[in-house]
Amino acid sequence: MSVVKNKRDGELSVTCGVATAAVTAVLDFCEGDFAYEDPVEGEPIAILNRIGELDHVKANDPHNGFGKCTFSAKYVNKNIKDKLCTPVATTAVEADGIPNAFPCVNMELALKDEAGDLEETIYVYNVFFDPGKVVYKDGDNYSTLTAEGYVFGKYDDTADNDRRFSETVTET
Repeated sequence: MSVVKNKRDGELSVTCGVATAAVTAVLDFCEGDFAYEDPVEGEPIAILNRIGELDHVKANDPHNGFGKCTFSAKYVNKNIKDKLCTPVATTAVEADGIPNAFPCVNMELALKDEAGDLEETIYVYNVFFDPGKVVYKDGDNYSTLTAEGYVFGKYDDTADNDRRFSETVTET
């Protein structure tokens, strides 16, 4: 599932750290978009016999690689790149199995209706932004920042295959 929203639909926040040490910052930019994609399920594995004919099909892996999280924005605040690439603390905990070499942040997009009331919130867990894929471009009228990250997800024993990559919470 791929979801694309733009800044006028809501508010994009980045959280680094966990529990009481968590720090959340709203990303300041005028316009932009936000997209994320959960990892796709692995393809079934064909097992052949000695002659080369299909013997049976092995179950696929729960997920093939990792998901993606991207956004672009008219650049206003120079601290956005630092918040993404060098967070104060990672959101990954030991149970998530993500090495410390990949400092992660949680992304949150709060979507609002036309009246400005909160409609739903999309959470994307443990996103690692490679500094080489967070690109600043200077322009005549405005500058832009584009960012692409890997969605590692978090350990959750209630989720399919014990891993949750994203979650949408609808307000009632």
